[in-house]
Amino acid sequence: DDADGIHEPTDNTVPVVIQAGNPLMPVDVPENYPIVPLIPVSRHPLFPKFIKMLEITNKDLIELIRRK
Repeated sequence: DDADGIHEPTDNTVPVVIQAGNPLMPVDVPENYPIVPLIPVSRHPLFPKFIKMLEITNKDLIELIRRK
């Protein structure tokens, strides 16, 4: 014990727990990936929660966005 009554532990080691078995799960890759429209934007908005107006001229993309 120290003079102030607080006991400092002298051993600073941390026990390591090793678990048996395989900790990693197998990865399942789907056979079909969903088609997701991707619209690149040239710059980030200047202010948080600022909405940037986009003009989409591709008719197929417009229809895809309407369906989604």
